[in-house]
Amino acid sequence: MTVFGVVVLAVALNPVIPLIPKSGPQHAPRTEHAAQRFKGRTVECTSGRPGLAETLVRHMVKSLEKRSSRVSIALYDRTSRTSCTYRADVHYDSASTVKPIVLGALLLARGTRLTGEERSLAREMIVNSDNDATYALWDLLGEERIQDFLDEAGLEDTNLNDAGFMGLTQITAREQVKLLQLLTGAHGSVLSPRNAPTSWV
Repeated sequence: MTVFGVVVLAVALNPVIPLIPKSGPQHAPRTEHAAQRFKGRTVECTSGRPGLAETLVRHMVKSLEKRSSRVSIALYDRTSRTSCTYRADVHYDSASTVKPIVLGALLLARGTRLTGEERSLAREMIVNSDNDATYALWDLLGEERIQDFLDEAGLEDTNLNDAGFMGLTQITAREQVKLLQLLTGAHGSVLSPRNAPTSWV
């Protein structure tokens, strides 16, 4: 199965273009945006930290030049209000990145009322990336509940495999970032504080 990472075909580059900070109410935090074309797509970053967006774009493109495989990038840092994307809407086989989806479905279905077995399986799945634990939770929940979580979370570009193969779930980098924001209690999370993962994971 393909696990997406920072891999790409090298091409000729355009200079990084730092754009004018986004306008808004005077009390709104300033953000800077930088973008650079790379192999017909755009590497772009937005950040609330001065100079960071431009620096990240420059370093990402430099790294991508050395790669010869497919790549998608999606980055989000809540502290500095930084986000970056490159081909973030391209689909990949999920492989082990399906595990946070299973965790989200479990928490949405059960909340904090997990049995000892469910708690143990979830810990093994996330902490040790245990495939047997993941399959056990997948079968326990069923695809309908997992799809319910995707629907509630608004993960419209994440598609379960028609034949039921868990690791062939189709994901995008953009929605993986959105998923992690939801699981870590970002604003608008589909999981209430009562259902959000805590130290047991």
